[in-house]
Amino acid sequence: MSHHHRRTVTAATLSPSRAVLAAWAAPARRAYEGQLKEFVEMPSVSADPEHKPDIRKQVDAAVWLLSAQGATSVKVVKTDGNPVVFAKFVTDPGAPTVTLYNHLDVQPADWKKDGWKTK
Repeated sequence: MSHHHRRTVTAATLSPSRAVLAAWAAPARRAYEGQLKEFVEMPSVSADPEHKPDIRKQVDAAVWLLSAQGATSVKVVKTDGNPVVFAKFVTDPGAPTVTLYNHLDVQPADWKKDGWKTK
């Protein structure tokens, strides 16, 4: 897994200028794109039982990434289907709560039907 640097959000960075955002994003972009590449290359096809180990790898990668980014807690919850990853980033208990959702599994691709040109 790639190593990422944790960024702390403070009152001074809540409304940064476009130039400040660009200066922050430029050096981080390659690392984030590399991490994204690692994630999308995992064949975590939840509809195919043969990919259960890939689902587990995806969960482990998510736990690692969330922890590396400074999550104050990360837990994996077993379900009747695939596991669910919950994480919290608490920097100011008095600040508003933001909830994000993402799914880690993918659907099987039909490269001809879907128009992929990567084969």
